[in-house]
Amino acid sequence: MSVEILNRTVQVQEVLAYLQADGYLSKRTASKYLGISVRNLEARIREIPHFRLGSKTLFKKSELDQWMERHRENPEAIDLQRLADEVVMEVLGRSK
Repeated sequence: MSVEILNRTVQVQEVLAYLQADGYLSKRTASKYLGISVRNLEARIREIPHFRLGSKTLFKKSELDQWMERHRENPEAIDLQRLADEVVMEVLGRSK
């Protein structure tokens, strides 16, 4: 297998892993993920990004993360992008 094909395969696998990790969550799962009750989630439903499919309400994990970030009390304390980049590089075993 050529290096180019191997590199493309790794990239596709990374994208698929990201897509699976950034899935859609039910109300119950989203409330657990956020650390709040379902009742609290429902009370804030107008401010939390969500999708409604008939009677089913779904939340995208990455959008919940963004919503939570807007509620951070000290936003300049952590550079999340830098932290995420470092974690990804460590998981992939690559150095900067």
